[in-house]
Amino acid sequence: MATKSAPEGSIELPTGIMVLSKDYLQVLSCIIRSLDGECPLSLELTEQCLLSCAEQVEKSLKDFSEPASPVIMEWAKHLPHEVYPYSVKPVAKADLERQMKSRSESFISYLNNDVDPTLYPLIRPIMGLVVLVVLNRSNILTECNSGHHSVELMNRAILPLFESSILSTGDYYSLYIGRLCAVLDSFIGRAYKRDDKDITTVRNCYAKLQLAVKNYPTHLPGCHKDKRIAERALSNVTNNILQPASPSPSAIPMSSVMSVELAERLVNEKPQEVKAYLEKHLKDLQSVIFLSMGEVEELLTMTGIFHELGMKTAAVNVFRRGEQAFFDVLGHMLSSHTLKLDQCPATIAPMRQLVLSEATILNDQQLLADVILRWKCLFKELRARLITHGIDSSFGEFFQWYLRHKTSTITSDDTQVALLKQLQEEEKLLQQSAKTVLRDMSKCSYAEIQQNLPERTILIDYIFFVPLKECPLMEAYCVVVNSTEGPVIYGLDYNIIHRQAAMVTKLLQFQTGDLGRVNSELTLLARSLFPQPVMEQLTSGRIDRLYISPDTDITLIPFDSLPVNVGSRKAVPLFELFSVSILSSMRKLLPGNRGADQLPRNDKCVLIGNPNYNLTKPDDESYGVGKLVNFLCDYFNISATTAGPIVEQLKYSQDEVDSISHCLQSHGFTTQLLDGDSATLTNILSLDGPLMIHVSTHAYAGSRQRMAFRGSFFDDLNCAAIALTGFNTFCKGNFSKLPPDCGTAQLPPLAILSMKLQGTRVVFLSTCNSASGTSPIQEAVDSLAEAFLTAGVETVIAFLWPVADQSAAEISKEFYSKLVTPGTRPSVALAHVKKHFKKQDDNYYWSSYTALACYGTDKPLRDLIQ
Repeated sequence: MATKSAPEGSIELPTGIMVLSKDYLQVLSCIIRSLDGECPLSLELTEQCLLSCAEQVEKSLKDFSEPASPVIMEWAKHLPHEVYPYSVKPVAKADLERQMKSRSESFISYLNNDVDPTLYPLIRPIMGLVVLVVLNRSNILTECNSGHHSVELMNRAILPLFESSILSTGDYYSLYIGRLCAVLDSFIGRAYKRDDKDITTVRNCYAKLQLAVKNYPTHLPGCHKDKRIAERALSNVTNNILQPASPSPSAIPMSSVMSVELAERLVNEKPQEVKAYLEKHLKDLQSVIFLSMGEVEELLTMTGIFHELGMKTAAVNVFRRGEQAFFDVLGHMLSSHTLKLDQCPATIAPMRQLVLSEATILNDQQLLADVILRWKCLFKELRARLITHGIDSSFGEFFQWYLRHKTSTITSDDTQVALLKQLQEEEKLLQQSAKTVLRDMSKCSYAEIQQNLPERTILIDYIFFVPLKECPLMEAYCVVVNSTEGPVIYGLDYNIIHRQAAMVTKLLQFQTGDLGRVNSELTLLARSLFPQPVMEQLTSGRIDRLYISPDTDITLIPFDSLPVNVGSRKAVPLFELFSVSILSSMRKLLPGNRGADQLPRNDKCVLIGNPNYNLTKPDDESYGVGKLVNFLCDYFNISATTAGPIVEQLKYSQDEVDSISHCLQSHGFTTQLLDGDSATLTNILSLDGPLMIHVSTHAYAGSRQRMAFRGSFFDDLNCAAIALTGFNTFCKGNFSKLPPDCGTAQLPPLAILSMKLQGTRVVFLSTCNSASGTSPIQEAVDSLAEAFLTAGVETVIAFLWPVADQSAAEISKEFYSKLVTPGTRPSVALAHVKKHFKKQDDNYYWSSYTALACYGTDKPLRDLIQ
């Protein structure tokens, strides 16, 4: 049978599945929000979602000239009432089962026998959406124990789709196992006696779940996690339903059905039996040469159980072993290619929550502080080290070579295959370095940082997380360290901080002009972020430098503008008391950290400004790179239509870079100007460790840029970009008119990581939103500033929100007039700028200088000894 191509207007999901309408994505978004508890679906909305899905299926069939069938719409119309029948009218269970079985069999028969198999990839995501609709309506994900008869009926509409129809494919194994677990869980803890039919249902689902676990494709993301959930469900059923009654009510079967999770539940009821099991299980684990990730999770979970048993030393020891084991196992799995790079985020995130939760139980401030140091920004630090360890020397050169190639070469299929092969080889290099990198990352502690901390310096590290035990509410902590004391950990009120930070960010980004209200909100936020003992240190007059590492909600807060009361004086912003620098992780202060303590390679200061966004090749000149750029966009998944809007030339940009160049030259610095036609991607990627870089152009951050490179491991590295020469030409899709050195005419974070910037002292990003971006919990902001820091730059000056061209230019000039003084740190020069413009009492500059922040280790552009 001939393969049929997708019709015009189709959309490709990140998974590679094609769907035929944006309506699908809108419905999917609605369902996901409802599953997260934001807006539970009503029966009416459920019907609308299912009918929309059915219409999508019919449209798919029609577009491919397949015969339609009333079975689809009939099934969609009746399904909501069948899976939740008592919202309409009482229905006899036997009658409902017959109706459901008949309708499902008819629908599945139609899918299997009447639909062209080549269309299954199109229909599967729509059927998967139907599953989500039903799951939402039945509320199984969160309340599976509310009446197992209802759960059983609801799943009768779901399980056959996986077992007998087009969803019987690896991509949907996770949902299938989840449904089987829901059915089994619904029978646990029932007060009334189960009848024979109940036991038969349990045994059938039990057998299906065992088979599903056995056949689960190990290469699929989430395989291990799903297997652990399934094993937990099987263990619960074995212990609570299928296990014969024991003559001794206190006895616990010490066979393989006993699990760490079950021991956690029974620790207070049967402490001696649980203790015996844990000691035996821990001894068994000690004999294992290579632990699995599930066994690492068991070690960490045992921390809380030992603590509950009063065995504090054992709890600390097993926690330390479990934490170290995670780094060892993750490094081994990556290096041996049993874990893909794209699976790293999903592996690290849940384990981090478990580690933080268990660490808080131990009530050891030094241990908890070191855990926060190691685990905060762990994924992005790992990725950064892998990238710079594996491809920092070759990726930039390869990227430039790729851009310069002519059509005569790129048209060859063999050459395209060679290009793809080289990129895949580079990814293998990343994984081969993982074991060494993770071993180094697992040993850091605040003691190392404190030993090298200058006097009159204070560190404040914030972290927010949801503990896995007790009430599932977000908790907030700050770790405070100075050269003589610490670490000291303070608990904060996350809800208050969240509300106040959201209000401050809204007022500042929308630039309301109501400075009185803004200062009032900043004052309240400062009181929430700084506990009283910390506030006393900050206002003591014994602090010269403050390092802050924020988390998620507070990453867009201008910390140096937070007002504090000093004695009887009126509240003053922090920048009037000392310099402030922001770090994504305090690990950047560790001795030997990448980029730290490296001498600049040269004294060249590079100034990038006023790019010619509309550059095109002359009509009589042929670069022949149209196909090359198309190939580049296809591989890196760059969409010209969504790269950004057409931009205008910045009126004050040229004067800004010219004035700064003159200032630097007058103080003995060498400058290189990249402006107009020369501000190209190739010229910027060719830079080799300059002393300083100043960028004055347009930039975009957040979801406005869709430039995913290679899966989830790299996706967020391309959520922002700096506009360069030829940017408008690229956005219009005129690739054939782009000179080869322009490339994609924008500099995303992944390309920044390929630059040779070790030893570069300062980068000033005089662009809008250069410090803003998506802020994942416990990870660094996906921003341009963070990309430069990761690439090895010691300090980045960047704007948190949009700024006016003229004010950005004036502020930049004033900054460099102070920075060129030997021994002046960038944060001190920034504080000078803010004091200078504050004295002018001009609201025009207030929003711009408030948006400016200093990021990084904060070293002078020119050392005092020089």
